Amino acid sequence: MDQTTTPYHWAMTLQTARGHQASTDGVFNVASGMTRMDCFAEIQKHVREHFGFGDMPAVVLYFSFEPNVLGA
Repeated sequence: MDQTTTPYHWAMTLQTARGHQASTDGVFNVASGMTRMDCFAEIQKHVREHFGFGDMPAVVLYFSFEPNVLGA
């Protein structure tokens, strides 16, 4: 099984139903076979946990997901 990953830089902003906004970014290592939706779900889960939003209703105001290595 191929365990190769590709690093992607991401940035996400969430807003809760109460109007609280939170933005953060990082690098996500995408494993072979992962979909963009898989990555989005994992990143959103991370952001929710990081800011303590849990299952609180929130919308994604901004999401960027681009290869981290430039000029490759």
